[in-house]
Amino acid sequence: HWPVAFPPSSEFFSKDETGQQPFDNTPIEDTWKAMEDLVDLGLTRSIGLSNFNKSQIERILKICRIKPVMLQVEISVNFLNEKLVQYAKSVGLQVTGFAPFGSPTLMTSVPSPLTEPYVKAIADAHHKTPAQVLIRHAIQRGICVIPKSTNPERVRSNFQVFDFELTDAEMKTLNTSGKQKRLFDVTMWKAHPEYPFDAEY
Repeated sequence: HWPVAFPPSSEFFSKDETGQQPFDNTPIEDTWKAMEDLVDLGLTRSIGLSNFNKSQIERILKICRIKPVMLQVEISVNFLNEKLVQYAKSVGLQVTGFAPFGSPTLMTSVPSPLTEPYVKAIADAHHKTPAQVLIRHAIQRGICVIPKSTNPERVRSNFQVFDFELTDAEMKTLNTSGKQKRLFDVTMWKAHPEYPFDAEY
């Protein structure tokens, strides 16, 4: 899920004797080759990348025998990630966006796009929910979207986004009104040589 690697452990976010999370320095190229072996064994049909920057993607494309199908990264109206999206599309990767609603459960101090007045206004105009507008916005950008919900009614509602279309003006509003700040910057991993977010994209 990240280019940053950790040693095998039975604990989630294990820590060493100094209280720090230990790193593993296995090259991402080696990890990719191991994933290609999983395809050969019939254990998976497709493999992809998550939270890789442009340079890291280029390194995988240079050595891969089986090309990545997908790039999964954080994308919302508050973080369009447009340069990376366009680069990924240019090299034939489908893009999946996670956290389209921000992270209202994990990051309660950061306003969710669901509460933005401009999102609510567009939702009202289409008799839709803010969540449906945010999902539709990603779809019209050519992005797969994976909203998280444990509520069955909201899960059903998230599928009801194919009976309306956002106008060019609405897309422009959604593309230009957000704060453009990454939520999941995982700065606790900055010391790892594969930390992906020091690059422009």
